[in-house]
Amino acid sequence: MNMSETSNTSFSPFWPLCLMALSLVFILGWQLVAGIQQYRSSLQMIDQQAALAKQAVQTESKLQSMMTDLLLLAKKDTEAQTIVAKYRIKMNADKPDTVGPRVSALPPGGATSPAPPARAPDATK
Repeated sequence: MNMSETSNTSFSPFWPLCLMALSLVFILGWQLVAGIQQYRSSLQMIDQQAALAKQAVQTESKLQSMMTDLLLLAKKDTEAQTIVAKYRIKMNADKPDTVGPRVSALPPGGATSPAPPARAPDATK
C-alpha cells in the first residue's frame, strides 16, 4: 500500500450529521418537556395563590365582623371597652375604595407600623 491509495478513500458525512441531528432533536425535546413542566407548575402556583387570596379575604371579612361586633358590645360592656381601649380599636370613616365600615387596631405598646410610601401624583389627569 502506498500513500496514494489510502488518501483516495473518503468517509460519508451521513453518520456524523445523523448523530448531530439526533442530539439536536434530543436537546430540543428535553427543553420542550422542561418548558411544559414549568408551565404546569406555574398554573398550579396560580391556583394555590388564588385559593390563598380567597382565604385571606374571608379571614379579613370575619375579623372585620368580629371587630365591629366588639365595638358595638363596647357601648354596653366594660370588659369590651377595656379591650377596645387596650388595642385602640376604632371605626374608620368609609373610604371610597372599600365596602362597609373599616376597623383598625394598634398593638397595646402603642407601636405603629411604618407609614406606606407616598403615591406619586397621577399624570393622566
